[in-house]
Amino acid sequence: MLARLQAGREVGLPAASLGLHAAAAEPALIARRIIEPEIVAEWSILWAERAQSAAITRFLESARRCAEAHDWLSSPVALSA
Repeated sequence: MLARLQAGREVGLPAASLGLHAAAAEPALIARRIIEPEIVAEWSILWAERAQSAAITRFLESARRCAEAHDWLSSPVALSA
């Protein structure tokens, strides 16, 4: 999964612990926690920083709309593509 993300062609929804660990180990990856509404497991969105595909952009736009509608982001920083 991480190799495909680093290639810039996918967005992942790993557990927050994996997403945050992967982004810390690989500066080209971005991780954001998804915290609300209450989720049994913490999740994050993970993608390659240099990813510019239309599919990733659409996915992130959808995630951004959901996050804004439900106040899901753990910080005021919005998802960026």
